[in-house]
Amino acid sequence: MAIAPATFAQHPLGKRPTGWKSHRNHYVILSYEKDSSGALVFTYKEAFTPAQSRAITSFSDLTLATKQATGPILDLEVYADCFLEVWLNPLQNMRWSLVYDAITTKQDFSNYYFELKYKDGNDLYDRASFPTDVIPLVVRFGAKHNYPPVQPTLHGFSLNIELVHATGKPTPLTIDPDIQNPKV
Repeated sequence: MAIAPATFAQHPLGKRPTGWKSHRNHYVILSYEKDSSGALVFTYKEAFTPAQSRAITSFSDLTLATKQATGPILDLEVYADCFLEVWLNPLQNMRWSLVYDAITTKQDFSNYYFELKYKDGNDLYDRASFPTDVIPLVVRFGAKHNYPPVQPTLHGFSLNIELVHATGKPTPLTIDPDIQNPKV
């Protein structure tokens, strides 16, 4: 199956900085609905927990308060050094891309965002080592708080997913959020 190449830069996330430590966990559930014209509208819910709290490992454990974006959909904010976990709604026909890294940046922000891992329960994997018999629904990466602020503070991201049709055929899709770092 041929997949059209991305028409914009996709920079991989970097390596974890020496001595970096997460102060909180930031969980995001990505879902979609169709509007009256049939177009997909992506929404998200998010929650925060202290870094030392028990990790959330199943969708049923993840109880979140809905947050609607006030700007472009899915814009996230970094308040402190944290791990961000992005969960695709398992009740919808989505998975992380099997072709591209799940999350990339539009510019080289590898000094702020790093260590992209695919998660299955408590286990973390690189894309290449993720089990082929498991549908990739959760990714995790680290975010270094950009404080004191160094310009730019609005960082462009790409979320590379696939919508899987009843026939099993995937349609690649890139979602285009930004991360405000820092959000003070």
